[in-house]
Amino acid sequence: MAPPAADLVIVFRGSARTKQGAIDAEGQYTHLMDTLKKGGLTAVGRRGTRDGQVLIFVKAPDTLLAQLVQAERYRDFVNGVPSYNLPNVARDYNSDPLSPAERIRFAHTYVITSITDDGLGIAPGVQEWSRVESIMALHDRAFNEQWIKSWTSKKLGIGFSNDELDGIKNQASEVFESKFGEQLALYFAFLSFYTKALIVPVGLGLVSFWLGKPFNPYYSASVCTWSVIFVEWWRLKQRSISIHWGSFGSDKVQLRRSQFKGANDSNDEHDDTAFPWWKREGRIVASLPVIAIFATALTALLTTIFVVEAFVTQLYTGPAVRYVSLTPTAMFLLLVPRLVGFYQNYAVRLTGWENHVHEVDHEKSLAFKTFAISSIVAFGGLYLSAFVYVPFGEQIMQVVQQTFFTSPTARSSSTVDEKVASVKDAKKVLNPDRLKNQVFAYLITNQVIGEFLEVGVPSLLRFVGWAKERAAETDVGKKGLKKVGWNDEKADPTASSVSEEEKAFLDDVRSQVALPAYDVFEPPVMPISSYLVLDRAHPLKL
Repeated sequence: MAPPAADLVIVFRGSARTKQGAIDAEGQYTHLMDTLKKGGLTAVGRRGTRDGQVLIFVKAPDTLLAQLVQAERYRDFVNGVPSYNLPNVARDYNSDPLSPAERIRFAHTYVITSITDDGLGIAPGVQEWSRVESIMALHDRAFNEQWIKSWTSKKLGIGFSNDELDGIKNQASEVFESKFGEQLALYFAFLSFYTKALIVPVGLGLVSFWLGKPFNPYYSASVCTWSVIFVEWWRLKQRSISIHWGSFGSDKVQLRRSQFKGANDSNDEHDDTAFPWWKREGRIVASLPVIAIFATALTALLTTIFVVEAFVTQLYTGPAVRYVSLTPTAMFLLLVPRLVGFYQNYAVRLTGWENHVHEVDHEKSLAFKTFAISSIVAFGGLYLSAFVYVPFGEQIMQVVQQTFFTSPTARSSSTVDEKVASVKDAKKVLNPDRLKNQVFAYLITNQVIGEFLEVGVPSLLRFVGWAKERAAETDVGKKGLKKVGWNDEKADPTASSVSEEEKAFLDDVRSQVALPAYDVFEPPVMPISSYLVLDRAHPLKL
């Protein structure tokens, strides 16, 4: 049996604790397979990475792809979107097939689009498909190695040509072969453009450093001017790329989300009875107090950590003083990630409750909620140092000492032996280089730590998991136990080498399914997160 080439892999959870749960799982699995096959797709199930998990390999035949291409051409024409780069309906897909990116996009859109828009409506989060965990595309190992090598050693992130961007988009060039599509190709185009544009602020920073004028207002004004020019320049570049790819104006064509729930069993976005716009806007407004409550709690927590770090640790001279200095770090690591993660769960639930029709609006709403809190985590410490510590540090130092380090009797006495008795004494305790060191840590140290947490730690965890699996397999072999598999994976003495090829393919797919999903909205643990500062390790994480 040849390896089941697939455009998509649907991860289905079939495990159940009760007999009724097992019956429901079997019924939903049968219904899922029937829906895929009735929709013109070919589907086959295989054992997953854990007990009860099933991997459904889905492939769209060329006849169905031709229909999907033609339907998209109609939609683009009606909405005024140029579609000259789309293949013609009379195209011979055997001799001139679609690129992997196009196949995945058409198949994925067809599967997750609501039934109202002629899709199948299969997506995680839909009540009808409660056991569908995720829908994913498979990685191209050869391309990943070539892409990471080119990004890290050859191009250095600044030398992409239009042909190479086309290769990232649709596997059309001889330089790159990818399955990324327009969205990620545009992201890396921006990353390359952004890296080259950073030459200007680097030059401005070196000039300001050589002149020996820290916090130079002319440098700040120059950076602000550069920022405006950069944004407008990128808008022109983005429009040029979208016209080159034939995707300019594609935002006008938006299909309904499968998770959208209309009133009266209607999913028509133009039907006011389906879900009135004022009800959605009301829910968005109702979510603002929740965001404000979490933002206030997070600000209070960060302010407390800041006061302990900047003032209390400088004044305390009692027992265990060495451990008291570690209190701010422990508070940040133990409390901030938990609060942000707790908020992120509520943000996802609130965004789903808003019941957006289109995926773009859903992502915008979730992005707003995520960045509202993430910006406080990322920049809160800098703002407190710049606008509280520097101008009002002496006064706050005296207040902290009188409140926490002076007894009530000593306060009423006219002669008080204090460590900070005046503003002059407070200046000796304060750190004049705090803001500069904090900015350096923000730009350099935390960036390195963040990269290790996002790239190094997952790699170490995968290595530990792989070592445990090898140890378990070795233990099974020593005890002479029989490893149970599915019928189509049992050893067959008459099978050819193709069976070994399929087994290697399935093992590779299971290793990909076991990896954690890359989530842009994942709550940050460190002050610098992967989506607040563009970093060059994204190909490794993807």
